[in-house]
Amino acid sequence: MEAAYSVEEAINLVEETAISVEEAVNSVEGHIVLNPEHQHIPKDGMKFDSEDDLYDYFKAYAFQIGFGLRKSSTRTKKSCAKTYYSLGCAKGGVYVSKTNKPYQKSSKTNCKAIISVIAYGDRRCVISSVFLEHNHALSPRKSRFQRSHKKMDLYAKRILELNDYVGIPLNKSFHSLVVEVKGYDNLPFGKTDCRSYIAKVRQLRLGLGDAEALRNYFVRMQK
Repeated sequence: MEAAYSVEEAINLVEETAISVEEAVNSVEGHIVLNPEHQHIPKDGMKFDSEDDLYDYFKAYAFQIGFGLRKSSTRTKKSCAKTYYSLGCAKGGVYVSKTNKPYQKSSKTNCKAIISVIAYGDRRCVISSVFLEHNHALSPRKSRFQRSHKKMDLYAKRILELNDYVGIPLNKSFHSLVVEVKGYDNLPFGKTDCRSYIAKVRQLRLGLGDAEALRNYFVRMQK
């Protein structure tokens, strides 16, 4: 019986291998085909202690190879306490416009790369099928720009909030974070993400200020 992987063991399988594009893929008529014989590539029957462990493993694998993730096709069977779903390439599917506006360029390529998962009631899960052929270029160096791989930790958020509160420009705050991790490539988010986060913080701050002003008004009226 194949042993189940904990999150630390699963991620280490990927990180220790440090699969390069040259080692992991072969270009065939513009399609990217992963080598199924590689021992650390996801395979049918791999077992994990929880869905989070499986997701973290596949996410680490996707980051090393160079593609983003998306979750789809969730289906639950209450009779046997099983949940079926898929984790696939973010470029999977076809873009469908929800408006009458002219067609907009989409990153979707209808990529079929996907793994199917069965999750049991006791949190354990298993990979039931694997298809790892991508129909687009893979770019490990750009993995950090994929939505599924972006992550801003509490420390970075706190630095941005405090600096913005005292009037330090966003450019300087972002640059300080880059210097601290010794390079842009080591930062799992970009300046645009910082700008979006600060915009939300300012909006929340303004909302709290309005609420405080309203409260003070009613206090004065009561007096």
